[in-house]
Formats: sequence, C-alpha cells, structure tokens
Amino acid sequence: MHQWEVVNLNYLLHDQVSFRYNIVESIDWSVSKESSGFSVERHGTVTLSAPGEVFVPFEDITELSAINWAKNALGTAEVARIESEIDSELNELVTPTHGTGVPWTDSGI
Repeated sequence: MHQWEVVNLNYLLHDQVSFRYNIVESIDWSVSKESSGFSVERHGTVTLSAPGEVFVPFEDITELSAINWAKNALGTAEVARIESEIDSELNELVTPTHGTGVPWTDSGI
C-alpha cells in the first residue's frame, strides 16, 4: 500500500479581502511504498485552489484532510501515475531485470 504523507502546509497568514487567517495555498507531499526491504519515495508540491464557502480553520486541519486535498489537487490520473511509477521502480528493485558489472574483476559480477 502506498503511504501518503504531508510534509508541510504553506499558507497565507492573513487575507485582507476575506478576513481569513492561515489559508493553505499549497501542500508539500510525500508518497512511499516498501517491499522486501526496499523502499521507493516521491516528493512534490501541489497548489490548491482558493477556498470556497467551506473553510477549515488551520488548527482544525487533519493530516488525512490535507492528504485528500493534495490528491484532489493532483487529480486521479496523476495520483495513479505516481503510484504506478513507484510500483514499477519497486518491482525492479525486488526482482531486477538488469545488472551492472564487469567479468574480469575478482568478485566477478
């Protein structure tokens, strides 16, 4: 299973127009997956749309909510692409299809 995490919330301290405080503008995210002692991780930042009528005060934001916001901002196709890329890289680490080395060293390959 892919482990999504929020690394950081980047926010506007005060909006003079809406009189709201600590408005999250972007999310720094991380997603990882482990298998057979190997781990693959990706990081990124996604910009959020301006909050609508439903506004969650900064102190009430949960990590699960922020993860959902990040995934929604990325979009279903991009989340699937990131997770598929991680799966492919992890699969190559667990069951490699390529190697490196030279045959004339003491250790062989």
